[in-house]
Parts: sequence; structure tokens; C-alpha cells
Amino acid sequence: MYNQGTQKYAEYNGSAWDFTPIPTMVNVEQNTNKGVALFWIQDATHTGQYEYMHVNNGSYENGVVGWETVADASNFYFVEVPDAEVVALANLALTREKMLAEEIINGTKENYVGRYSATTIESLRKVVEDQDATIQSIKKALDEANNSSDRLSVQSDKYYFILNAMQFNDGSVKAIYENPDGTNVAWHTTEGTAAELWQLESAGDDLYYLKSVNTGKCIYKPMGQAGAATMEEEGTTFSLSEQSYCSFGLEHVESNDKVTLALSNAEEWGNYPNPGSKGSGNYLQTYNAYGEDIPTQWNIVEATSVNLTIGSTGYATAYFPFAVTIPEGVKAYTVSAAAGGVATLSPLTGTIPANTGVILSGDAKTYPFAITTSTVSKVEGNMLDGVTMATDLDPETSYILADGTNGLGFYKVDSNDKTLAANKAYLVVSNAADASYSLKLDGAVTGIQSVENAAENAPAYDLQGRRLPQVPTKGLYIQNGKKIMK
Repeated sequence: MYNQGTQKYAEYNGSAWDFTPIPTMVNVEQNTNKGVALFWIQDATHTGQYEYMHVNNGSYENGVVGWETVADASNFYFVEVPDAEVVALANLALTREKMLAEEIINGTKENYVGRYSATTIESLRKVVEDQDATIQSIKKALDEANNSSDRLSVQSDKYYFILNAMQFNDGSVKAIYENPDGTNVAWHTTEGTAAELWQLESAGDDLYYLKSVNTGKCIYKPMGQAGAATMEEEGTTFSLSEQSYCSFGLEHVESNDKVTLALSNAEEWGNYPNPGSKGSGNYLQTYNAYGEDIPTQWNIVEATSVNLTIGSTGYATAYFPFAVTIPEGVKAYTVSAAAGGVATLSPLTGTIPANTGVILSGDAKTYPFAITTSTVSKVEGNMLDGVTMATDLDPETSYILADGTNGLGFYKVDSNDKTLAANKAYLVVSNAADASYSLKLDGAVTGIQSVENAAENAPAYDLQGRRLPQVPTKGLYIQNGKKIMK
């Protein structure tokens, strides 16, 4: 059913009729009970007894799938328009097969579990681009691709983002993540942070635990149990039930019944977000079916990097349970000493080892830190520690990075506000009397200094306004707009 106004094809999207650029097959069936001129219309993928195109009769919105038995709302005439301009259409069946194949060939799913290998994609490309390609040759190539054993599969030593496959109206992609306190699992528009990282740990027989990389806890949601999914030491097992290209149901089976994990807006069963839903929800539920209009289908995407944001101060701390590569534009430091109100920073280059607290500097923006399996030695003498979940720090020995009353530095934790966010680092100083520590680089490297040192090392000028090569150790000069005599 090609619409000349939109230049698209009619299809049923699971909740209503819509338009798509891909030719979509429909069934047109004569209603012999009503006469030879009346027909029913169904999307070829939705052919249930009550899944007929339907015009509003007061009970349904226009265009939704209706009831076969309703008097005339599901019956249609096809009337020729003699003087209408007709757009010549190509071989729609061949066009459809080519477009389905090209969706695979040109897709941006390089890291998606279920994606075809480069070899398979190249073989499919050759068939599609063949001038003598036929419906049969493309279908055969698609079948061979679907039955190929070299598609990207789950690996126990990889990290993954679990992204919902339902299309949201704002164009966003929703990811599940472990709440900062480690007690439950929630969902939001994906940010690519460490809280969204998961491992699919094998439980045998193609079953997996969905385990948080940050805390090692697993998603727990047995069938029939009231309430939403939680995070537990021992989780529920799920299998990957393939629904479409690179899309799976996270299916849980118990006593021969099965459900799939789904986004939810509430703890009660049946409260599922629709495509127009806003950004986030605090719950995951289960559902006993799959549907494009119900958030029950998932993309399992291998994580090659994790995002971290440096704020307006130009500095941040980080602590990951895996090694990462320092991105371009970012400098990383450990703390080698802390005494006399000064924390001495030591530059770290290349790779930040796993479980290593660091200070980062760079322009205020979000950076991708590539996850690496390279073996990197632990940094000896680093006084920074860190947390992978929101944690209360010891106010006697812990200092957090802040832009406080004395400028940027480490400030002693307030006993009334001692919770540090997940994947952040903090300074540990035993038996310390200092309330704060300014930052200072050792050696010849410059860049991060205390407020006091920055003022002292500002450019100096003589009385004629000429810049001096260095700050004088004696005499009269101008610095920071003031005359100084030493």
C-alpha cells in the first residue's frame, strides 16, 4: 500500500498503522459475507483473527487494528481514480529484499551481539550489488547470513551495554544501569558510564547472569515475585531469545513458563513506558510476550569505552575496576605525597590501571576512556583510593576534590556529608591535622598549582612594562598588577 502523498508504504507498527520507506506486504482479503466489492486489510506480519485495519467507530482510534466482527469499520472499497497521476513503482518485492539486506550491510551495529561478521556482510554486498540479482538470490544470501555461525556472540571476558530496542519518540536510546547505592536496577537515556556496564556471566546451557561490572551484583527477578528487579549477590538466569537482527528478549524460564525483562514505570506488573515516555524510570519488570510497542526487546552492545565528564572547574577524579586508556586532551595524576597542606601530584601517562584512583584535568566536556585488557602495573605509593558505588567515607582520614574556600584542592570530608559518588577517587591521609590540601606538581611539569602558588608564579614585569624572563628574587617589579619590593 504505497501512499503518494508521503511517498511511503503503510505498515502496522504494533499499536497503530504508520508509514515506512521499506515496502511492506499487506494481505487484502475479500469479505464474501458482505459482497464482492468489500475487502479486509491486514499487515502481513499481523494476521491474527482480530488484527484487521479498522476505522474509528467510537471504541478505537483511527487506523488501529480492529475487530473482524464489527459491522463495517473493518471493511474497505478499492475505488479507481481515473485521472490521478500514477507513480511507476519498481519491483517492490525485489526492492524490499534489497533494502533489508542493505540495512544489514550499511548498519552501524559493529559492536552488537548478533551482528554478522565482516566476511558475511561482504558476501551479502556482492549479491545485492550484482546487476542480475533476483529476489531468490538475495533471500538465499540472507538465509545463509542468518544461519552463519560467525556472528558476534557473548563472551564472558567482555563488558556490555544493555540497550532497549524500542524506538522512543525523542530519538533517545534507553539503557539499564545499577543505581549508585547498589540496591536496585533502573533505566535512563544512555550515558555510556561505568554504571551501565554489565557482564553476561555464563550459568551453563546458554543461560547468563546479568552482572554489574561496578559491584559484581546481579539482576534478580524471579517469575511471579511481587515488586521490581533488584540487585543481589546471586541473580536470576536469563537466555537470549533472538527477536530480530541484533535484538533479543532477555528471557527467564521457570516451571516451563517464560517471561522477558522489560522497562517499567512502577513496581506493579503492567506499567510499561511507551515510545513517547520521558527520560527514565526506577524499575525493571518482566512481561510474558514480545512487542514493538512494549519495551521487551534488547540490544546487547560490547562496550569499547566508558564515558566520564570533566566539569566546569576543569578537574575530576576517577576510579574504575578495569584499566582504561587516557584520551587525548586529558591529563591524569596520582598523589605521591600529602603534607603541610600540599598534595603532590605525579603525572600518569598512557593507561590508568584497574582500581587506581586518579585526578583528571581537561576542558569541561565528556570524554570516552577506551577500555583495555593490557596488563598495567599498579602505581606504587598512590595515596588516592576510590569507590565503585556510593560509599560513606571515614571523615577522620578522607579528603575529596572540591573547589572550596581555598580554591581547588582536597578538603576533609564533612561528617554530615560524607557520601562519595560511584567511580570517584578520594585522598587518604592518616593522622592528618590539615583541613585541606592544595595541589602541586612535582618535577618540572606545570599546570595544576595551589591558588597561592599560582599567584606567586604569575608573570613579572619591570617598571617599563616589559615582561621579565623569571620572577626576580630581589628588587622592585610588577606582578598581578601590584608593585612588589624584595
